[in-house]
Parts: sequence; C-alpha cells; structure tokens
Amino acid sequence: MAKKLESLKREAAQAAQFRGHKLGAWADYPDDTAHADCEVCDRRVVVDASPPPNGIDIAGSAVAVSCSERRIRISYDVVTEESARDGDFAENGWENEEGVCIAPDEWEVDGAGSELAVVVKLAAGIIGHCVEASDYPRCHSGHTWYTEIDAEPDYEDGSEKRRSFHLDGFSEEEELAIYAELCGR
Repeated sequence: MAKKLESLKREAAQAAQFRGHKLGAWADYPDDTAHADCEVCDRRVVVDASPPPNGIDIAGSAVAVSCSERRIRISYDVVTEESARDGDFAENGWENEEGVCIAPDEWEVDGAGSELAVVVKLAAGIIGHCVEASDYPRCHSGHTWYTEIDAEPDYEDGSEKRRSFHLDGFSEEEELAIYAELCGR
C-alpha cells in the first residue's frame, strides 16, 4: 500500500504543479491517506490509497483550482507624541509582508456569480471600509494602497498605530472594482 500511496502523491503533486501550486511537505496518516498544502495559497490536495467504493484517490482544491498569487500585504506605522513633534513615525514596517492570500474557491464563485465579485468581497473583508486610498479620487492600478482612517490607540503609552493594505497580484479590473467598493467611485 505504501508504494501506491507514494505513486498517488507524485501524481497529485504533478496535477497541483500544473495548476501553479507549490506544495509543502506531505502529512502521511496510518489509514493510507496523505495531504499537502500549497505554500502560496493554502489550497490542499488529499490522496487515499484505499478509497471507499465510488470514492476517489486524488482530491482537493489544489488539483481543481489554479493557485492564486493575489495577496494583500499589510504595513503599519506607529506615531507617538514625540515622533509627531518631529514629523516622523516612531516605528514602521510590515505587519504581514508575505500577505493574506485572496483565493476564491469554486463554491464561492458559483454562489456569487463571478470570480470578480468574490475577490472584491474577500479583499473588502480584509481591508475594511474605513480606509482612504493613497491616490483618491482615481485608482492607479498597481500603485494604490489603502490606509485606515482611524488609528488604533495604545492607552498605556499614548501611541497610535495605523495599518495600510497593499494589493499585490490583482488584475487591473480587480483593483478598480476593489477601489469602487472601498471608495464609492
């Protein structure tokens, strides 16, 4: 059975790679099954060396749906009373430089009617609607980011933290639709 499982893992890895996925390590289980997740979009592939009657031996969204490179990277800045006097940030950097993956699955797309609608909904859910665009009143695809309007106060030291959301890997159409959703234009 181990030989069959290894063969299925190779076949599944090829199918996932064909869809653009980069699989991480396989997790093997005593019941002759295994799974691996894409390191880019977290989609999973599962193999079963002894599936039930009418079952399948290779399954999962990593073999059914292409990998998504759409990500929302999140930066931050912290302003203190002292840094505000100096006209600078006390601290800034990446809260999540790798980014949050936006990868609609086939069920979401079927439910919403289009992949674009799901991408906009997922992006707005991460970014939120209380933001301002870097280049209002017009979106410049590839150059627009969104910053929280209200900073998060730290009541202990008086500092304020604000996050910015940077779109990466989105199409121009997707960026314009996200802009319209978040900015009403």
